[in-house]
Amino acid sequence: MDESPNSNAVNCSKFQRWATCASIAYILLPNLFFLSGWVEPWISVPLCALLIICSWKLWKQSKPICPRTCPDLKYLLCALLIAALYVYRIGFNGDVPQPGDFIVRTPIYTTLIHSDWPIYSERGEYFVYYHAYVLPPAWIASILSFIPSWLILATWVYLGIALAITCMFFRCGKSTAIVFALILFVGPLQSLFRFDNVFLARHFPFEPMVSFYCAHLPVGVIFPGFFNQCADTYNHGINIFLFFSLAYGKLLTGYRLALLSALLVVTSPLGAVAVLIYLLYLMIAPRLRNELYTLFKQPMLYVDILLIAVLGLYFSSGSGAVIEPIWKHFDTHEALPIYLVTIFCILIPLFVFGWRYRHTTGFRASLTIALVTPIVWVGPTNNELLFKSSILTAFFIPVFAYKTFCYAGILKRIAIVIVFLFCSYNFVYETYRAARDFSTSDEGRAANMHNEWHGTLNHPNHYMYKQFWGEKVPFLYKGKN
Repeated sequence: MDESPNSNAVNCSKFQRWATCASIAYILLPNLFFLSGWVEPWISVPLCALLIICSWKLWKQSKPICPRTCPDLKYLLCALLIAALYVYRIGFNGDVPQPGDFIVRTPIYTTLIHSDWPIYSERGEYFVYYHAYVLPPAWIASILSFIPSWLILATWVYLGIALAITCMFFRCGKSTAIVFALILFVGPLQSLFRFDNVFLARHFPFEPMVSFYCAHLPVGVIFPGFFNQCADTYNHGINIFLFFSLAYGKLLTGYRLALLSALLVVTSPLGAVAVLIYLLYLMIAPRLRNELYTLFKQPMLYVDILLIAVLGLYFSSGSGAVIEPIWKHFDTHEALPIYLVTIFCILIPLFVFGWRYRHTTGFRASLTIALVTPIVWVGPTNNELLFKSSILTAFFIPVFAYKTFCYAGILKRIAIVIVFLFCSYNFVYETYRAARDFSTSDEGRAANMHNEWHGTLNHPNHYMYKQFWGEKVPFLYKGKN
């Protein structure tokens, strides 16, 4: 018997409710594991209890905006299949080349599986890093030792992406797979002019052009698209992506998004900066100003403040990242050209794809990130603030591209396609590299893996070593037995 439209609406509402519940729980879990493993019990136990209660109430009070009927689930399944291929492409098992950051990702995960929490170096230093995202799969892997640990981690990553896609599904409907594919494709324009991974730079007639540009003009500071955000740094990117999907899908709105945002800090302090910028524009909108007053009446806000204070003690106990203006990181005469090239590489796709939506929160937040974050340099080599915060633009620019294309005339569509082809170069190259180096043999997998640290973090002579350790145990945190 066919279901009536009203019955479909009820089912869709239930689907949204459970998707919202699962997403909140997914974002909450790393906080609970981190507090339990790192913070003294007299503060972690009550704080965990409060976070669970407040998150439960946040879900119960949420009011998803539900269409009258749910789109056919085959469109969602198609997007989920693309996500499975993407997670496989990350290379957790070595069938395809792993991102360079796996030189530290794998040892961190392995150490968390086989060591007691908190972690110390052989020299007695305290582990300080945004590692909380991998704590749930590490705990599971320590118990289910008969399952390959990489498979548990890959499943955890896929679950987060699948939840994000499901949240987008309620807004995108039949176009969910297309929108997610665009999110994967759109990357930084600078990839066209980088010698370290560019196919163009080694083939005529492009080689002279690329060589001339790199020799005489600034390339700008790299800011990765979604493909690299959640492959190289899945520990930072997945939960931020899920948060923006909840917002875009309207499963959480207004002050409820603000309450949830504090749970992102443990997995990505710098990614949370992008979330904060987004929320500032969201909450000052005239239609939401009343919700700003409601926010201060919510008990979860003050639990969030306590959580952020506890996390602040932890992250500030590390050896410290370099924080300086861009003109101090580069030579004075280079800083302005590099800054201009960097922002233009963000603004070109933003304006071509998103000008129609310039009054939206996503556009304004993207514009702010483009103009402001390249100025403040955070990190010894890469600008980690720009790297992490650009996940917001990596989400909204492809969304704008699809929506604008649907309404654009022929000339506008041609411009969109041309810019899209340039932006998709990094994805195309990475796909080519994956196909070129694909292997299921033990030798091929070993060559594809970045196992230079051999599963241990104790490499004091490596330049990245100091990024993971603090000298003293912070206040309220567990000391060495």
